Amino acid sequence: MEETTPRDLSTIQKWLSSRTIQRTPSSAIERAPSAEGSGVVSHDMYRAAQGHADALTKGETWATLDMYRCRRLGEDGSESDDSNSDQVSSFRTALSCVSSADPDTTIQALDLIEDTPTNDEWEMLGEKFRGVRWLAVDSGFNEDWTDDTFPRHWPLEAVVIASACGHLITTPAILDGGIPHLVLLLTCGLRFEGPTNNELSEMDELEDPPVEAQEGELKIIYLPGRVSRWMYNKYAGGCEFPNYEGHRSKPPSRMRTLEILENDAIDTFQRFALACGHVVDNLDRLNIRSTSGLDCRMCPEDMFTVMLASLKNLKHLELSVSSKTFHDPAILPNLYNCFSPNLESLKFRGPLSLARTDTFGEWVKAFGRADYLPKLKRLSFVLDEPSGEAEKPADAKSLHSARLKVEALLKAAQGRNVAAEDFHDPWMVLGYFK
Repeated sequence: MEETTPRDLSTIQKWLSSRTIQRTPSSAIERAPSAEGSGVVSHDMYRAAQGHADALTKGETWATLDMYRCRRLGEDGSESDDSNSDQVSSFRTALSCVSSADPDTTIQALDLIEDTPTNDEWEMLGEKFRGVRWLAVDSGFNEDWTDDTFPRHWPLEAVVIASACGHLITTPAILDGGIPHLVLLLTCGLRFEGPTNNELSEMDELEDPPVEAQEGELKIIYLPGRVSRWMYNKYAGGCEFPNYEGHRSKPPSRMRTLEILENDAIDTFQRFALACGHVVDNLDRLNIRSTSGLDCRMCPEDMFTVMLASLKNLKHLELSVSSKTFHDPAILPNLYNCFSPNLESLKFRGPLSLARTDTFGEWVKAFGRADYLPKLKRLSFVLDEPSGEAEKPADAKSLHSARLKVEALLKAAQGRNVAAEDFHDPWMVLGYFK
């Protein structure tokens, strides 16, 4: 019998809930034992995450490394304020501190915060930890991403990349779909093919004018513009849309769950689909949250509707959008025509303004038809996102009016034996979003 929530999904949510309780560890390295205990030091951050150890077996351990502080450890284990210290030696010292009296203890969940590892540090992490199954990397203030030496031998089941912006991801486990569950949390401008940032910077672009400054002449290089031009040169080809079907010949990937949360989530999904179409085509679950109004600036937004409708293997879709997500006012009112055809569960969150459109009645009629999403079994639907640029909290009258229209939609779906469920967003519960 298929579980409504995959094991890796519930595990990663419980793991992340521990990070919201104490954002930064009290020391450079923190460790926590499994439920059975393994002789490794525990601490309040993980103890407070009730039930997080349920999915772990005896001897499995969680570890959190503050990358910034690990680079400042002296040989005696004390932290140094010297920014000129040998960071490679300091990081090696930090890893030597991750040990246990129990030889059966292995680090299987690794949480890296405050920065992304350098290539040297990835190599050391790969040598130190052999069996990492859950990995979270929060790039912190620098928003960097480096993965040339990302450990390829880790049997990863779930990966969270948080805060990284404007970088090229080259990790084969991601590009080839080797990770069952991938989360891109509050990232922006990530790419999955094409030139690196250094290569983009070296391109001969006459369209980048120098900017006068007091101390001389500076040249401002706008990398997103160069990325857009690179993508246009590759994919335009006289076609209205890129040849998405061309990726279908590749073998299925192991990636079953993809979550892209906020900032340019839809743009990121499109870039990922163009570069790794065979991975996207085999997804079982997709969660896209785009409510901040920072989206649909690089890829054609109507291409998203084409891609979404083409995902014939997708069974579970979670989609949250706002009135600012799409620039074309016709896309949101007609989005119901673009849902993946073989969905078994749909969770949709949208703006109050959708309930006031002339086409919302068509939504209600569609969900009442047996031939619309014929495999649909569960439906969560809510319209409570603020409308307009001001994003003021909705008044009670508007919420009540929208709720009545949503109830009509849910009732129509229930008439064809679709179960109506409350909308639950675990990322909101964890405190990442409102």
